[in-house]
Amino acid sequence: MVQCGLKRPFVVTDSFLLQSGMAAQLVGLLEAAGMPVQVFAETVPDPNLGRGRTSAGGLALERQRLCDRL
Repeated sequence: MVQCGLKRPFVVTDSFLLQSGMAAQLVGLLEAAGMPVQVFAETVPDPNLGRGRTSAGGLALERQRLCDRL
């Protein structure tokens, strides 16, 4: 990921992946590579385009944290 220019990743997930530890595995790999990671877990499982409110909250956080990849 570093080769792709990734410096400040923004991980978007749902509560299941967060609580199951699967998201933590990805975060751990990114942090081990020296990248500060921001996690947004306020999505719903299997989201669709009708869930814009949650997406807007994630987008606002991503912009606030100056993340460079989603």
